[in-house]
Amino acid sequence: MQHFLPRTLPEGLEALTELALDLRWTWSHAGDALWRRLDAELWERTRNPWAILQNAPQQRLETLNTDPVFHDEFRRVIEERKQYMREAGWCAKNHPDFGGRTVACFSMEFGLSEAFPLDAGGLGMLAGGLLKTASDLGAPVVVVSLLYQEGYFRQMFDASGRQWEAYLPPDANTLLCVMDQCLRSRNLVNVIVTGKQPELQWLSMDAAIKHCTAGAGIWEWASNDRGAEPDVVMACAGDVPTLETLAAVDSLRRYAPDLKVRVINVFDLTTLPPPEEHPHPLSVFFLKTLRPPRSQ
Repeated sequence: MQHFLPRTLPEGLEALTELALDLRWTWSHAGDALWRRLDAELWERTRNPWAILQNAPQQRLETLNTDPVFHDEFRRVIEERKQYMREAGWCAKNHPDFGGRTVACFSMEFGLSEAFPLDAGGLGMLAGGLLKTASDLGAPVVVVSLLYQEGYFRQMFDASGRQWEAYLPPDANTLLCVMDQCLRSRNLVNVIVTGKQPELQWLSMDAAIKHCTAGAGIWEWASNDRGAEPDVVMACAGDVPTLETLAAVDSLRRYAPDLKVRVINVFDLTTLPPPEEHPHPLSVFFLKTLRPPRSQ
């Protein structure tokens, strides 16, 4: 297991680590000039203070440590942050009876900055905005979410507007199956998204071939709805999301055993659009088997 620790900084600049790890920089631009002075090119590329701090040459840090203009800016940013942390905030002023209680905010994604590919769309940006506002108001909010090792899937299109083939194999057998499928294809751009960490094996080779051919399917062995209308549908795509989804299903089995759970794994994202948008759609009949019927 790799551990990423803060680097050793010149004496007097240690507070840079605290500033870089305070995610308030994702919406407050009070420190932009400071990070730009450290490495203007990397700042324009990443907008990520932590990346800048970990990659700045030691000589550059030593030079800035003797620059009075840099130190003035450094002190200004530190003082601005201290003032922000000292303020009681709107929540404490208007709701002093709230006490030590905490609000839990659940979301699959939180869009905080382009430096973190943790959101897939507008809902993620709204959830991120909620956190930023809660911080400015002094509201005691704790985030509960998922952290994807490889980031979220990114849609890709060619010059004609056609989406590329995108596959997210959940395990090694499915990866072997899709590699064979892609190597046999012609005149297609295939994108395979997978991790590089050791993973559990969910499907036999025969089951993996069937899953690859379908593009998506119900994992009967992980479900307990037995064809009835499920109480919960858990859907996933990709190796890490699949692992996390099955872990959540295991928790539901232990703590809410009466819930009927259906597990759906999507392997080929291009099976989801309607037929007029992509040549790999699932049949209407198969889609109906994936989606639970509506209660009358």
